[in-house]
Amino acid sequence: MPRPTRDDAHLMLELATWYTASGVGDAANWVRSNEYVSDFKTFESRHPDGSEGRLRINTYLGFHETVATLWKNHLISEELLFDWLWVTGPWDRVKDVAIGMREKMGVAALWENFEAMAERQRTLISKPVKKATKPAPTTRNPRARSTSPRRRTS
Repeated sequence: MPRPTRDDAHLMLELATWYTASGVGDAANWVRSNEYVSDFKTFESRHPDGSEGRLRINTYLGFHETVATLWKNHLISEELLFDWLWVTGPWDRVKDVAIGMREKMGVAALWENFEAMAERQRTLISKPVKKATKPAPTTRNPRARSTSPRRRTS
């Protein structure tokens, strides 16, 4: 896997700015609240098309789908993205509503990149973590004088 680049970092910061500016954070707080219901039929009755709840879920899903589309097309480093965003938890929280919307609209591609990105992260998380190797013992004498050209001030 290629190391993240400065372009990846810039894109990540632009996405973070968009997250804040477009109200995704507020939508995320709502999705995590008790007001949000994950059962699609209940969601539909409480939050019909045109409602504030529908706007919030579309904002939330739209952000994640956009990020996932960049990921799917290799336009952002997977390593950086998964170090930054937790995707599996958010997907698990909204998947029943997202899949319900997909089925209701008859659009198989609706939110599919968000779902695929979450499954990819889940796969990576389930792999065993490599144990860190023990660092080699240092041979430096901690009482030795520094060879730095900077002068010490007392």
